Amino acid sequence: MIVCLVCKGKGATLIVPEVSQRRPSTGKIVSIGDRVQHYKVGESALYSNFAGHAMDIPLEGETIVLRILHESELLSFVEGHLELKAVRHQHEALTT
Repeated sequence: MIVCLVCKGKGATLIVPEVSQRRPSTGKIVSIGDRVQHYKVGESALYSNFAGHAMDIPLEGETIVLRILHESELLSFVEGHLELKAVRHQHEALTT
């Protein structure tokens, strides 16, 4: 047995499928249960790429990613992330 000098055998290798690596980590809440206390339908939230159960649903020629999460798996609210991304792209276009 060969033991890693850095982690001294306490580490592990996690191989992430390529499909999982490309999944979004923000989304819009489209439905909630009656026990949800801090989030509302229509709000955007941040979550881990590996949280919950993700399903790819084909709809009218495109694929929608539906993710079922428990409220405790949501990391934070997200506001203005699309606008910030657009501003960054505009800045990059102007400076190059």
